[in-house]
Amino acid sequence: MHGRWMLLIKVFCVVFFCINPLYAQTSKEAQPNGSPIDRVEALFKTAIKQHSRLYNGPSFQNYGANVIGSPNFQDQTAFVNGYVKYDGVGFDDIPLMYNIYEDKVITLYGKYAMFSLISEKVSDFYINNHHFKYIDVTDTTRSIIKPGFFDYIFDGNIKIFVKRYKKQQIGLKDKEVTYYFMPKTNYYIEKEGKYYAIESENSFLNLFPDKKNELKKYLKEHKIKFKQKPEEAMVVLATYYESLHN
Repeated sequence: MHGRWMLLIKVFCVVFFCINPLYAQTSKEAQPNGSPIDRVEALFKTAIKQHSRLYNGPSFQNYGANVIGSPNFQDQTAFVNGYVKYDGVGFDDIPLMYNIYEDKVITLYGKYAMFSLISEKVSDFYINNHHFKYIDVTDTTRSIIKPGFFDYIFDGNIKIFVKRYKKQQIGLKDKEVTYYFMPKTNYYIEKEGKYYAIESENSFLNLFPDKKNELKKYLKEHKIKFKQKPEEAMVVLATYYESLHN
């Protein structure tokens, strides 16, 4: 009995400081029946119900001391707040890291408990001004991409997205075996419901035969080298191509 009261006191404190505006705006008819403590407990459960759906993935452990560098997107070493749509519900200001070696979205519960979100439930998330979406490919034998997260750099009638990942390499340091990560990128376009791999300027331009010469000229006028800045070049070209069809 004593334990239940202590728990309810803690709940009341949380509700008072965090949910009090919600409680003040709730009409008498909408308030749950019962004692004041029962009403507080009911309001608290309502407030945390959506967020509790987020914290249900498997725990995640950091790598050992013999692993050098970061497995994360942009070599991230600390959590940053971002947006994630999980199981159909959007969550703002959630601490996130994107492990591109394992293709997992990692979040934090409390100060130290890390866990990975269930990938199939993450429709998309935003981190460091990048928008990642989960593409679920049912028939991997016929698709050039596999299920996973892709960075959408252009999202119009045509869609350009990047698969960012890292491969683990083995090295030696002070006569001890170490592991480190090498970043890789693959580029894709979704055009008229089909996926295409982009490996060069020509492979991109060949997808737009009706405007190929115009696109090539436009890129040259803007002095952008596709080989040096492929992402910038593709976004510029896609934007221009769509403007020609509007």
